[in-house]
Amino acid sequence: MTLEKACNIINNIDNYSEEMLLETYEDIINILNSNYYYSVANDFIILFIKKIKDTNIKLELIKEYFLDEFNISGLFNLFRAISGLEFDEKVVILKDLYSEFKFDEVKEVLDIPNNLKLGIELEYTDLSYNAIAKLFENDSINAFMKTIEIDEKYWNKIIGKTVFKPISDSKKWIFSTEMDNNRMPEVSTPILKNNIKDLNALKAMYYILQVLGAKVNDWTALQVNVGAEYFENNAKAIKYLLSIWSECEELFYKIANKENETIRIYADEMAMPIKENIQRTFAEDEDFKLDNKEDFYRFLYNVQVRDELKKLLEFPCIDDYQEYTKYINADTEDVRYEVFRKLIDSDKFLIDRIKCTSVNFTHMMDKNIMDGRIEFRLFNNTDDFETILLNITLVGRIMEVCKELSNGNIELLERYSNLLNKNVSEEEKLDLLLDLLFNDDTKEVFKKRWTSVKDKAVYKAFSTGEKTFNTNDDIKQLKKTTNN
Repeated sequence: MTLEKACNIINNIDNYSEEMLLETYEDIINILNSNYYYSVANDFIILFIKKIKDTNIKLELIKEYFLDEFNISGLFNLFRAISGLEFDEKVVILKDLYSEFKFDEVKEVLDIPNNLKLGIELEYTDLSYNAIAKLFENDSINAFMKTIEIDEKYWNKIIGKTVFKPISDSKKWIFSTEMDNNRMPEVSTPILKNNIKDLNALKAMYYILQVLGAKVNDWTALQVNVGAEYFENNAKAIKYLLSIWSECEELFYKIANKENETIRIYADEMAMPIKENIQRTFAEDEDFKLDNKEDFYRFLYNVQVRDELKKLLEFPCIDDYQEYTKYINADTEDVRYEVFRKLIDSDKFLIDRIKCTSVNFTHMMDKNIMDGRIEFRLFNNTDDFETILLNITLVGRIMEVCKELSNGNIELLERYSNLLNKNVSEEEKLDLLLDLLFNDDTKEVFKKRWTSVKDKAVYKAFSTGEKTFNTNDDIKQLKKTTNN
């Protein structure tokens, strides 16, 4: 077999019989590979699979050429190969390849408000973004979900609602890639609610990615977004959220991930602490407002920017850098805020650069102050879906408790008052926090998480230990410094 003859057969494949192709395909592949035409060889096998009629032969070819674990393009070419087949034939092939996988439904809703809007972001590695995109073409994804026994009643939450480009659409599953890397996909969910269909749609997408070989590691994150509108434009609820977070931020870092798992490597950059900013904000004006756009931007500066302003100004694309930097060491926060305010009007990318805090409020304003979302960025992504549900529950309980506190729930206000006790150990503080958030055995899960990592050195980056709980003297000194 010469290279010229092989290319001629490929270019005119429809003119050749199935029998002839079966006799020559190995020779064709060998000659192409020996001349380094690897992608052409892959294309030929895909054409060949679509040409022949015997499903068993198709399956053997797929197993031989597209399931090598060292072949990075294997999954992508697998889904290219089945894309032109009949639906039933796809199912037969996929059932053989993925016979050990079976979807297990979520049976109960979470112990969080049913009207709380949710949005989850999952980061992965070791999975081809291009392969996922190919799977979602035509009806291949339907066949895949049927193969792993995802009930059809959940399909309509996914089918036709997935896009593969970074856009803003709260009704779509949005796939994108971290750092333009085909091997590090990220998926953002549409707006979900706490109901069986939405929770199973989330699990279905999660399970599909797991089956395809998605991995998590020391830098893949899970972000939980919640609709700020749940607070019904009540700034008191935001203040309770800030107060609880300020009181217990280090504890949240320690209970954010499953037992024996420390927080991911880049959390100190991608989920930076904001406790000190919150404390300064309350010391300056504990009755701050959130009534208009200007209030919102001052709130963002106070809680998420402050000492990071210099770093923002050093960003390469900032125009008039020298003009701004002379204000960095100004005597008052008001002057520094004006610099931030000018930047945020002129630089549409600034919001993205200040979002990397443990709790991110940059998207809380859409058309109005509290009609956007609040993002909790502490969590690692995980290979355990139950952990994801527990982390969503943690966030949902925080939101519900803050709303109930703002509405004057007497029992919760008493527990909240107990939480503010400074003369307690870290473990006692954790118990007070869990008593505020939960009324069931869920407390024990988070207590075990804390116990398993409480002494890990990594948390020293987040000012752990006794420093977590400022004394009243600390607050008095802070207020005195601010007033002067």
